Amino acid sequence: MKSNFLKSEEVQELLKEINALFLNAQQPPEARILDDVALCEILHISPRTTSNLRRERKIAYSQDTGKVQYLFSDVLAYLKMYRVEAIDNVVVPLPGNTFRKTRKGKRA
Repeated sequence: MKSNFLKSEEVQELLKEINALFLNAQQPPEARILDDVALCEILHISPRTTSNLRRERKIAYSQDTGKVQYLFSDVLAYLKMYRVEAIDNVVVPLPGNTFRKTRKGKRA
């Protein structure tokens, strides 16, 4: 006895969406394209903030007939440009050419 569950249109549409997400996740960052809504969701920012980022030329984008699109690799480059290293990763030279890592709240 075959189930009608697997034949329903909703399930088929859901399977198409899952397949598209799976294929998109396997693409390299240069090949993934995001729209403005996806960028807002990923970075947890408002559409106005994305507009400011474009206006200030802080993030690369493409625009054709009103739709703004971003390469995922450009989003990663933007994040890398404004990255602040953790203090635990900073090496401070000490007198006598010895080095040690600093910790939060402690002087080297």
